Amino acid sequence: MIKQLKLKNFQAHEDLTIDLDPGVTTIVGPSDVGKSAIMRSLKWVACNTPAGADFIRWGTKRCVVSIETDEGSISRTRSASINKYELDGREFVAFGKAVPEEVVAALGLEEMNFQGQYDGPFWLGDSAGEVSRQLNRVACLEIIDDSLAKAASLVKAATNEAAVCVLREAAAVEELERWKDVPKMQAAFEPIAEMRKQLDADSKDIEALEALVRKGSKHLRDSKVFGKIVKQGRGAIEVGEQYVADHAALAPLGVLIDALEKHEAVLLRQVPHMGLLEEMAREFKEAWDEYTFMLNDVQNAEEASRGMKMIRKDLAAAEEEFIASIGERCPICQTPIRS
Repeated sequence: MIKQLKLKNFQAHEDLTIDLDPGVTTIVGPSDVGKSAIMRSLKWVACNTPAGADFIRWGTKRCVVSIETDEGSISRTRSASINKYELDGREFVAFGKAVPEEVVAALGLEEMNFQGQYDGPFWLGDSAGEVSRQLNRVACLEIIDDSLAKAASLVKAATNEAAVCVLREAAAVEELERWKDVPKMQAAFEPIAEMRKQLDADSKDIEALEALVRKGSKHLRDSKVFGKIVKQGRGAIEVGEQYVADHAALAPLGVLIDALEKHEAVLLRQVPHMGLLEEMAREFKEAWDEYTFMLNDVQNAEEASRGMKMIRKDLAAAEEEFIASIGERCPICQTPIRS
């Protein structure tokens, strides 16, 4: 039971304390002095109405309504930055439009417990459905109303969902009709798919053929280089053959050297006649000139021989490289490279 009500800066009341009678308390006074504000403050705490902060006394920043009951104390505070309940020292904030359940249980008040000055007779002005709802709340049968409301909501939701499903089914049928020719198109596409596979296979064959053409071009270039090397080798062989011929031609040089040695021995043994010496000197000079000429040919022949050996070596290396690059057989006629 409510024993005391305190209002601080609530509408017309700056600071008001009312001790309520255990039975009936009657508030009497002139018009516009705040009698309705007292009922409004009690409803504000019990039902969280009216909303907002317009009921804060003009010129102040905060209002507080406190209620003392047999169970304890309850207060409601409102300002520009504060909106809270307090129940026996515990604070409740962020409750939205509802009232904390602990406060409701402590007060035991709700909308039907308040009768305004200009309200119609209690229940006589309400519809049968509203009276039934309030009676159910009094008898704690509101669960029936809640169940019926939930059932009606579920039926409505199911009906809407069924309508949506019907629309979806119609759309699906229409979409299926649009794609009815897909099987025929798929059957017509199968030959194209086979052609695509054949095209892919032909592309691979073309790539392999292009690789063979590139390899054949490389072999052709290598064969040209090899031909050049062969030509140089043949030239070197000709030089070698010429060297052999020159070496054979130098055979008389040994005979001439032997003759010169004999003349030298003669000159060392006796002093010949001057005429004879002049003749021998002339022959010696001619032999020496011929010897010098032939010696020069020998040196040239030896140089040519060394060059031929180098060319033979380069030719053998080029031949090995050529055979390693194209294989043992010609890539064009398949004739063995080595014979």
